[in-house]
Amino acid sequence: MLAFLRGVVFYSFDAFKLEPRGDEDIGSPASTPFALHGTVLTPDTVVPDAYVVVQGQYIADVTTSRPAGMPIVEASGLILPGLVNAHDHPPYNIFPELSFGQTFPNRYAWQSHPAYIAFRERFSALQSQGLMCEMWKYAEVRSLLAGSTAQQGAYPTDYWACYAHPRILVRNPERINPALRTEVFPMRLSEVEREAIRRRVASSAYTRVIIHLSEGTDDASLAEFTTWQSWRLLPASVIIHGIPYGPAEFQAMRSAGASLVWSPRSNLRLYGATLDPRPALALGLQVSLAPDWTLTGSYDILRELNTTEALNRERFAGAITASTLVQMVTTHPAGQLGLDGRLGRITPGYLADIAVIAGAPGDPYSAVVSARAQDVQLVLIGGEAVYGREALLTMLYGPDAGEPITVCGERRRIRVALDAPNIPKSEQTLADITARLQEAEPALLPLDPCRAYRVNLPAVVRLVQ
Repeated sequence: MLAFLRGVVFYSFDAFKLEPRGDEDIGSPASTPFALHGTVLTPDTVVPDAYVVVQGQYIADVTTSRPAGMPIVEASGLILPGLVNAHDHPPYNIFPELSFGQTFPNRYAWQSHPAYIAFRERFSALQSQGLMCEMWKYAEVRSLLAGSTAQQGAYPTDYWACYAHPRILVRNPERINPALRTEVFPMRLSEVEREAIRRRVASSAYTRVIIHLSEGTDDASLAEFTTWQSWRLLPASVIIHGIPYGPAEFQAMRSAGASLVWSPRSNLRLYGATLDPRPALALGLQVSLAPDWTLTGSYDILRELNTTEALNRERFAGAITASTLVQMVTTHPAGQLGLDGRLGRITPGYLADIAVIAGAPGDPYSAVVSARAQDVQLVLIGGEAVYGREALLTMLYGPDAGEPITVCGERRRIRVALDAPNIPKSEQTLADITARLQEAEPALLPLDPCRAYRVNLPAVVRLVQ
């Protein structure tokens, strides 16, 4: 039963269609509120011994007084916004890292490498077998295990037609925010396409244009910035990579209202270099941190934080604070993906997308930055616990909550299957998904992070030496 249903109305083929923009457009009957108890990172401030009250899909209150008349979930950890991944290619993330044995001057050079061509053949074979839904959900489970509740990369095209809902299993911003425009190869845009983007930015039909730009270390990569700027497309741009940028480019971005997404591990693996974000941060430029993909980047967003912590220590003399790094995976990407006001903070009125991570409350930001997936205790999306320690999910939903999954030797539970007949393959369990993929792809990257870390090499320390 629904309390209400709202969204965007479309008319085609003599029929009106209502498309919800997100879970908040699908109103369920009021649910019993509950509270999470622990150390809260809002993430701007730290509130020790606090309670986050969840009512339905939203955060109702953050208080240091014990709420009465509702269940209290002892989180035994740090309560923070669900991590927001501003740059990923999820369907590729069922594969381990590729070994190129060399670095490249730009993104175009490695696409003809035999290792990448062989990978594309394997990827296309799975796609031709109708396994895109399984590939997507398997990758999104990996995101959940790392405390990520939203990820970029779900372009609203027929290529992703198996998704009829904006959240399976995590939030896909492109499918809930029509004001986002994503271009993986922006230099290929025709003048007609560029003019259309300019008009839509000017009219606020597009509030963000997410682009892969300047992915390389050579002069041609740097020249892409000047070209994009000359096309009058810099305003509202969210630039992914920008490896050769320095103070001049950062100042131009700040003046235009652009922002930056940084994927250092993938940059180091492919190009042997990555940008120095300190001048950008000093200018107040919005910078996010994201893993790119498992082929050359990080296994998950926490692993990217681990990489960046090591890089910050070894190359930047620890100049980037742990609290800034946490903002780079919460508030900053939420703003870049047009989700500010809804995600990225623990504050009343925001959606209850929440992660609980084990860590010392005396130094909570450092604990998050150094956390691994096995430290994630609980993940909520829209007020629903979708993954976490078995005791916590059992407390909230009973002994049959979700299905078991082992993470670094610890038993957890995860809720993958949905009772939604209108969504293709929504009834699939994680066991179903894994079995189908393992049958088709022997080199399937394990979900268990302790197994996958051994598969995904080189180690972080080798990248920063």
